[in-house]
Amino acid sequence: MHKANSNLLNEILETVPDGSIENIVIGKHWTAVSLYIKNTRLCGLASTIQNESPGWDGHFKAVSKPANEISAKLLASKLSAQHNAGHTALSSIAAATLNALLQYPFSGNLTDNSLPFKIMECNAEDLIIRYGKDRHIAVIGHFPFTDRIKSAAGHLDVLEFDPKPGDLRADAAPDVIPKADVVAITGMTWINGTLESLLTLCAPSAVVLVLGASTPLSPVLFSRGIHYLCGALVKDIDPVMQAVANGLVYRQIIPAGLQLITIHRQEITQQDNPYS
Repeated sequence: MHKANSNLLNEILETVPDGSIENIVIGKHWTAVSLYIKNTRLCGLASTIQNESPGWDGHFKAVSKPANEISAKLLASKLSAQHNAGHTALSSIAAATLNALLQYPFSGNLTDNSLPFKIMECNAEDLIIRYGKDRHIAVIGHFPFTDRIKSAAGHLDVLEFDPKPGDLRADAAPDVIPKADVVAITGMTWINGTLESLLTLCAPSAVVLVLGASTPLSPVLFSRGIHYLCGALVKDIDPVMQAVANGLVYRQIIPAGLQLITIHRQEITQQDNPYS
């Protein structure tokens, strides 16, 4: 699969104001970046991708220059360069920075009708089962709820770079995804540069979800055929960053201060929306 170009990233960056980096934490499983947009402190997460074990203790301050001089948008833009240079820790830092910037619209009233998307608090697993009951589901990434989805699906394919028993290899995507009625894609694909190529494989009639804390909560992605973005808002920044530094996994970080949230396209009707 070809890597994503910078067009989508640039489109997303154009929709958010710039900010200044406060702190960067790299944990065993997750990377967190905190920043300020004006006087609003925000934090974003992304899965940690490393070719080798880091040569630091997993936590460092962004002190190469005064924090208020480090452009968050410039750091987020490095994600595109990393797609061509290999998967490094910088890919995770850039993605987490972008996700922090994308939290800004949510820092006010979540019921704001002026937002270009609809918001609902729900479980991505429930959405997949609702749309995929007795139908063909393709899941890119092996999630803990895979077995529960399998019991509801007519047919389930799970694609993974590191397949577990019963999974398919990721390179089976061109054969599997076009046949699926529901396609659920891990947000990790945004970091490793494969998301856009996966989206081009989805059938026009398929319901497409991107899920996980790495998922960029940007309505720009709806123009690429995605129906639901299932991600996380960081509500309690310091406890979450400490949990990341401690190497905790996602289910352990959630109670530290995450709010699971789904945004969807405005044109999805109440009849289509299982949580209306």
